[in-house]
Amino acid sequence: MARTETFNAEQARWVELIGRQVQADAIDMDGFGEWSFDEHPLKRRTEH
Repeated sequence: MARTETFNAEQARWVELIGRQVQADAIDMDGFGEWSFDEHPLKRRTEH
């Protein structure tokens, strides 16, 4: 059961992160500028 609880906590964390990013995208119309973690695949395209 602990594994399921950990998964759910991790999923909730990502839902929160993605929800924040959707809100940021609504303001930042280039779409990727507000991601704070480097592994976002689209972010690399916009870096020089």
